[in-house]
Amino acid sequence: MINFNRLDSGVIYLLVIDAKAVRGTIPAHLLKAIQESFQQGNR
Repeated sequence: MINFNRLDSGVIYLLVIDAKAVRGTIPAHLLKAIQESFQQGNR
């Protein structure tokens, strides 16, 4: 699965999730770290 977000500035962020991964969910702390990374990059 590929999720993406295009900002008004034209920057595109992609999040690729492998459907064959052993783990069924992404841990909340990892999702939070990804979110914080995106927010810091948009400042």
